[in-house]
Amino acid sequence: MGLDILFYKTKKCDNLSTVEDYYKKVHNDREEESRALIEGFIEKINNATDETYNDVYRSIFDFFANRFKDEEYLLNEEMQNEVHPKQETIKWLKDRGEYLLNFNTECAYFRKVNFIYGFFENKLEDEACFVTKRDLEDLYNRCAKINSTNGALLNAKESLEKTNLEIEETSNEIVKAASAHKDTINLDAKLKALTDIQKELLDKIKDLTPKQVNVEELLPTRSGFFFGGVSYDKWYYSDVATAEEVFKNLLDDFDEENEVLFVIMSW
Repeated sequence: MGLDILFYKTKKCDNLSTVEDYYKKVHNDREEESRALIEGFIEKINNATDETYNDVYRSIFDFFANRFKDEEYLLNEEMQNEVHPKQETIKWLKDRGEYLLNFNTECAYFRKVNFIYGFFENKLEDEACFVTKRDLEDLYNRCAKINSTNGALLNAKESLEKTNLEIEETSNEIVKAASAHKDTINLDAKLKALTDIQKELLDKIKDLTPKQVNVEELLPTRSGFFFGGVSYDKWYYSDVATAEEVFKNLLDDFDEENEVLFVIMSW
């Protein structure tokens, strides 16, 4: 259990006005699409000859494998890996096909990223609201600003810690090799490369330090029932980096004149 933040997108309709109406439309549209696809698959199976059946079967399950490449647990390995008879395959398509194709109707999903809840908090009605292109631009810009300053500084400091540790380990290896009268040319080259990286990171940290922004003003965390952490730690900055990419993609794909975008908070 936890705070789930789900974004949905669909075509505008003159006769729809509420998030609830559009939420129903999203699922109705996907259900119709799914039914048509399953019916098409079943028709292909029924029309396949003994010579073409294996290829038709494989093409159908290749579709499912691609559709659920990030949710492999939804696929039936036995059905996926071994060609089954027509009637058994048709039954599986009827029983599971529509469910599989209806899975993940949202266009973006976040879990326990409570600063997004905080951003929309004043717009929410019954924990849902429409999202404008201006909202997306604002969210994206805030994420990008934080990620390019505070987030970048945190990453640089973490990289510096790792580099310092590698320098120490490599230096110890050089001492041991020298004591054993072994060649240290490769280790010396590795140490030189690491010290160059160290200098670059130190310069980057020096440059980024005065550019830090007030994240508590830009994207403050929010506490709540199963909302997740409220600290401005590496997990916060990781979520900001992910959100920046997601909102950039939503912006690029959102046709505000012809489409509706909305968000639902759930936990």
